[in-house]
Amino acid sequence: PMVLAVSGGSDSMAMLWMFCRLWRGNVVVAHLDHQLRGAEARDDARFVREMAEHFNVPVRIEALPVTSLLRKGESFEDGARRIRYDFLERVRASERGWGIAVAHTADDDAETFLLNLLRGSGPRGLAGIPECRGSIVRPLLGFSRAFLRETLEYHHISWREDRSNEDDTYLRNRVRNRLIPLLQREYNPRAREHILGATRHMKVIRDREERAWPLLVALARRRIPGTRYTAALSFLRDLDDETLATLLRGVGRDLGLSTLPRERITRLVALVRRSSGWCFQWQKEVSVFSASDLVSWADPAILDQADRSAVRIPLTGASGAARWQRWSFSWERVTEPDSYLGAMQAVLPTDGWFEIRPATEEDSGVVPPWGRSFFPTLLSGGLRWIPFWQSRTRPGLRSARCGAVRIRASCECDTGRHD
Repeated sequence: PMVLAVSGGSDSMAMLWMFCRLWRGNVVVAHLDHQLRGAEARDDARFVREMAEHFNVPVRIEALPVTSLLRKGESFEDGARRIRYDFLERVRASERGWGIAVAHTADDDAETFLLNLLRGSGPRGLAGIPECRGSIVRPLLGFSRAFLRETLEYHHISWREDRSNEDDTYLRNRVRNRLIPLLQREYNPRAREHILGATRHMKVIRDREERAWPLLVALARRRIPGTRYTAALSFLRDLDDETLATLLRGVGRDLGLSTLPRERITRLVALVRRSSGWCFQWQKEVSVFSASDLVSWADPAILDQADRSAVRIPLTGASGAARWQRWSFSWERVTEPDSYLGAMQAVLPTDGWFEIRPATEEDSGVVPPWGRSFFPTLLSGGLRWIPFWQSRTRPGLRSARCGAVRIRASCECDTGRHD
């Protein structure tokens, strides 16, 4: 069945009527009481139940204390939206429905455009409300609220008025009740129509970006331990500004990060163009670091790992293992003619031990500055090896009292295992 999100207002009642008259499949009505408006909200729930019975369709009604379920730092509007969609998804899963229909109209689309414009959104936000996203469908985006009310009146279908829609405490209500009427009255009676025209144009741009960013992100990706995403600075600089902005927004989406407003993306594009040594905070737990020819998304805690001490590993026996921070090492004694420094394994001369310590400023030509406390440097028999960053063969293994040792490195980090 299709799950219908029905509040009891005119928009959702028009959607219920249309589905019952025109939809050949089954429907389930879902209604959530946010426990904010007391008896009025309970009357809404009772009305929705009665109308579902009138149309002979099943109904699921639930009441949740939204204000007590808000997350730390979450606005009421964002929290209420999250809780409402979680409820609708639970209903869809329990009813084995294939989709959730919500009653956003052309008026909601125009309001969303203006809200996102005021927030400094880029093309994705200015494209308005998507008609489909995942299991969510919005079949009424092509209809105005006035048309839907006329339709209900013509067919003698009643609806409930939500008095909270008149509360201008909320920004969306101020846009709906003040800004759009002002634009229509003082500037252009067809202001809403022109706004919707702009959203349609931005939807074309958004759809083009939706197709492009996964390919760009995959093409630019370099896997480096300790980072969530890395790309070559030279690759980014070869892109034009629009494509670069698409890639940067795409990385944020790929990592599940908050969406940056347009001016912050513009600033990040300028940083990529301007220099190679900088740090940009995307959000609290993710920063973007640029050094050498790399631009990396990583937790800023990587700058100050807790344990910066050196560890000396005695080579007792034929083989063994060691750990240092988030790195694991396995070693075995070998007889080799040449030393070998690979990405994640090396053959080094040894005097019966090797040492693991953080990379230092002496290693700045090899390790980016942001990774000095994260990446280990291994010292053995007079040679130095930094896993991942050094890869070369050095002929003529220096003689040492205890021969040679092969060391394999692996790193457990947020992006998976590197070995």
